[in-house]
Amino acid sequence: MGEPAVPLTELEAMSSDEADLRAAVPLTELENIASGIVQIPEDLGSVQRSHRSRNKEVLHNEVPYRRTSLGFASGNLEESERHSLLDDSDSDESETISITWSFRRSHKSGNSRFTGATLQKSEKVRKKVEEVKQSLKINKLNYDIDVVGREKEINTLGKCIDRFIAQIPINGAPRQKEMILIKGYSGVGKTRLVGSIKKLIRKHPTGFVTQGSYSLNRFDEPYSGIADAFGNLIRAVKNKQTHLKEEDIAAIAKEVVTELGSSMQSLVALIPELETMTMFASRDTGSVVGSVNPGGRNFEADFQRMKHAFRTLTRALCSRFGPFVVVLDALQWADAASLRTIDLLLSDTQNTNGLIIVGLYRSNEVDRSHPLRRSIKDFDRKKSTLKFNMTQMELQPLEKTDINKIIMAMLSIDNEDTTNGLADICARRTLGNPFFVIEFITMLELEGLLSFNLGLLKWVWEEKKIEKETMSSSNVVDLLQARMEKMPEALQLLLQFAACLGSPFKTFLLDTIWEKLGIFNEDAPMNVTSLLRRLKAENFIESVDEESYRWVHDKVQEAALTLGNAAEDSFQFDLGVTLYSTLQPRQLDEVIFDAVNLLNRGRLEKRPEFAKLNLKAAYKARSTSGFQSAATYVKAGIRQLPENMWRTNRDLTLKLFSLGAEMEVALGNDHVMEEYIEEVLSQADLSSMDKLPVYIAKSVKLCNVDLKHQATIDLCLTVLKELGSPLSTGVMPLPAKATYTLIKTVKAAKKRPISSYERPKVTNDKKLRAVMLFLSRIFYASYFNSNQSLLLLSACKMVNISLEHGVSPLSGQAFASLGMIVISVMGDYKTSTDLAQAALLIQKSFRTKHTECQTIFLAQTYILCWTQPFQSCHHAVEAAHSLGMRSGNIEYAMWSLNVYHCFYSYAMGKPLATLEAPCERMISQMVDLRQNDQVINSSKWWQFFLNLIGRCDDPLVLKGPAFNVEEFEPTVPNHLPIIRHFESELYLFYGDYQRAADSALEREKDFEKIFSSHGIVMIECFHRGVALYAMARKSKNRKYKTAAAKVRKTVKRWSNNGNPNVKHYDSFLSAEHAALTHDFDKAEVQYKQSIKQAARTGHLHHAGLFNERYADFLKIERKDPEEANYRISEAIRWYGEWGALLKVDMLQKTLFEE
Repeated sequence: MGEPAVPLTELEAMSSDEADLRAAVPLTELENIASGIVQIPEDLGSVQRSHRSRNKEVLHNEVPYRRTSLGFASGNLEESERHSLLDDSDSDESETISITWSFRRSHKSGNSRFTGATLQKSEKVRKKVEEVKQSLKINKLNYDIDVVGREKEINTLGKCIDRFIAQIPINGAPRQKEMILIKGYSGVGKTRLVGSIKKLIRKHPTGFVTQGSYSLNRFDEPYSGIADAFGNLIRAVKNKQTHLKEEDIAAIAKEVVTELGSSMQSLVALIPELETMTMFASRDTGSVVGSVNPGGRNFEADFQRMKHAFRTLTRALCSRFGPFVVVLDALQWADAASLRTIDLLLSDTQNTNGLIIVGLYRSNEVDRSHPLRRSIKDFDRKKSTLKFNMTQMELQPLEKTDINKIIMAMLSIDNEDTTNGLADICARRTLGNPFFVIEFITMLELEGLLSFNLGLLKWVWEEKKIEKETMSSSNVVDLLQARMEKMPEALQLLLQFAACLGSPFKTFLLDTIWEKLGIFNEDAPMNVTSLLRRLKAENFIESVDEESYRWVHDKVQEAALTLGNAAEDSFQFDLGVTLYSTLQPRQLDEVIFDAVNLLNRGRLEKRPEFAKLNLKAAYKARSTSGFQSAATYVKAGIRQLPENMWRTNRDLTLKLFSLGAEMEVALGNDHVMEEYIEEVLSQADLSSMDKLPVYIAKSVKLCNVDLKHQATIDLCLTVLKELGSPLSTGVMPLPAKATYTLIKTVKAAKKRPISSYERPKVTNDKKLRAVMLFLSRIFYASYFNSNQSLLLLSACKMVNISLEHGVSPLSGQAFASLGMIVISVMGDYKTSTDLAQAALLIQKSFRTKHTECQTIFLAQTYILCWTQPFQSCHHAVEAAHSLGMRSGNIEYAMWSLNVYHCFYSYAMGKPLATLEAPCERMISQMVDLRQNDQVINSSKWWQFFLNLIGRCDDPLVLKGPAFNVEEFEPTVPNHLPIIRHFESELYLFYGDYQRAADSALEREKDFEKIFSSHGIVMIECFHRGVALYAMARKSKNRKYKTAAAKVRKTVKRWSNNGNPNVKHYDSFLSAEHAALTHDFDKAEVQYKQSIKQAARTGHLHHAGLFNERYADFLKIERKDPEEANYRISEAIRWYGEWGALLKVDMLQKTLFEE
């Protein structure tokens, strides 16, 4: 090949228009333009440069040239011309555009010359120039290259997407999600492969791919990549770049805002683009998104609230986009909160529309100890249980043939033989790295080793010279750095500023920094906007939106960090100080992570104001459940405090150590947490209220993490004494004290009318609220520690404080807890109902939903079910579940879900077939949320339902796909009683009255003692009575008669006290009692009445059971087989509607035999 032409001039002499005209306009095009409109002034001298002498290999068609604003000029530009080219100001005000050029065209026939012209400004000229600009691309390097050498990987991606699309959800079962992980060295083409995914998704009209990236400089910023991805999607929706219509956006907004309530603010703080959604929702519904209550924070609740928020948003988007693909690049720099979020999105069983997550990461930067590696192992372990597909692929360096394809595409060459030699050099120099290949070719052009020959209209190069003047390197940063160092000083400095800000970076931050630290030249003024355009033309950055840019590749950012002093502590520190001192408070809040990260990466200066800024960043990170990031900012803040921090910055120091203790508990770092707590507790001048946050952190660890309930009680009792509010005083024994206090408290509560709680007095006394908090922890720990006395005392004291001093957010829970106690200990249903109503009214006085969930659950499951229909309680606990998910109270949200799908559904006789799928989804959700007690309880219920349906080997043994009693080891006192209860239920419905009655005699009131006032006590007691009467009538044994009469008396008392749920219980037991006492006429009336009541209220199981027992009475006592058979057929019908298919088969065989 020939020696290359004179190298292209540096890009610093280019304006934005020039960047589009990187190559010379061919002579024929210039002649065409000139023939119609170009005039040559006679007095205009020609600017020329003599043709350089060449060796024998020089091609005669070379054109030495320099680039100007709309063309190329030979020779060196004058200094004034250089300034004018650097000046990016608008030149449209001038009446003419001057183009000066000189070129030489050599032919065998001779030479032709064309020098100088003044091009008149006209619309025709402009149009023609635009045509030339658009059509002449052959002499430009082409960076718009399709993916090459990845056919196998693209095929695998296609199969994953096809597998996802092919799924057809059945009976509400969720579509299986897809997790695709692509790893490889930097520059190997991971991000470019995403383009192939977008092409595959584009085939589906409702599909969408959104992409976000993590950055080395934003490692401590929680959720940065995920927020980037969702923000890009919201921008695309806003700019009408998706299939969604405005009404679709409004529907999504309404759905998300309605579900999240005040939690939406946390999401908006993380993803500012979501502000658009809140405006849509407000416009559509008139709702206003409130702020998150900052008081009484609970780190677990914060995490669960954020978790629910992400899931809610994703579900809403997945319901409108199909498939919905989230691409997360550079996962090696992802924070812990982001990795947890990926996990929770994959494990979301309520997202029935499915989701595809694509993760990209550098394999050489993720070793065995890397958090991402642990997360990937965790994903792989969970995929079968949580039913998502996981595909992993590793990109290898390209072969020479593929490198040749890249070069051919960049040079717009069709003949592979032409570039084969150059490809061989590139393969050896770049080691097959695609991004490196592109930068290597760019470097060859800039160095003059590769150029476009205007005469031949093709690219030329000399392989021997390239071999000689280049060398092998596996570091593409070196190439990029060399290219950057040839740029003007201003561009290099801006690259350094931008690199320190990460990716993406905001334009207004660069403006702020440039105004203080930039380069200014009066002769050539430059602004950030123009400089960014030039960097974009150089293919270093790309636009995200009107306000921000991102790096085209993370290696470009790394290369920019190697320029000048960018990597030095003082440089980054100065940038941070500039942002801190220049930005307005609101602006600083928006970019708090950027500013603090720069300060923390810089030189350490013990300045309290920077410690305060770290505290602010830590609070913001905590508000979005970025616990690891919050802990990091706390540590940085503490490092910036002076040695005498407790004396000079007492409040700031206390806040940092207290928050640090809380975050380390959340992260499970016991050693660091203890250090923080010890540091605070060792300060003698701190009050109990000052130490309160670390006491709370310690109690959380003891109670919720270590499950040391007695230690929790001891700590809380100590704190209450320090606060001047001991739980118990005097010499009276605790049991007696508890009983006395209960009677006194109930008497005081009854004096207060219910209406007074509609607008109760609210206490804002911090100490009283602290006392209430530790009393509630004692109540919780005492329940699990079976300490009845402390349970009563703590509940009573919370109610007494509320009555005397005013209510607080925990007062509702206190009144509901007392109502439970009143039922179980005193049997006073009216007073307990009043206390429950008061609890619900009190809760409305506070915005916090965390305690409201718990209050509703306690009131509806343990109290109001005794005086109100099951149906109303059923709907209420569903609302409690929703509140719990929104507020982060996952424990009670899952108990509410359990009661909703299991107890109430069974008690009301809901069809069993409708319970199976919800139970499966519910348990998957509980497993995902690590709510083990709820998982165990719900699994028992699910297996019980399966036994009733007949999906088991032995219908009388609780053993099957959901639960295996033979392998179960109980861990808490109520595990075995509930199993015995389910076994008795199975004995009853499958007609084994002997075993059911004997089990009833063994348990008698033990079940009620354990489950207190829980609504399940009603149905357990009633079914115990059914079995006892069946055996009493059959055997005439006194023990059965006596026990049955006790049950009937209890149910009668419930009914007389106004319990609407036991009316048919009372009627049926009266029928059985009449049959036992030979009052057959009364028995018939009562049997028919109970059947009618059960049928009318939808209790399918009891309608079947009552008909079955009535048939037994007719057959044995009335000797009426025909009517008995009719009642059996009715029992079959009701059992069939209920879904007890095995029971139906058994009764049909009995009917057939008779």
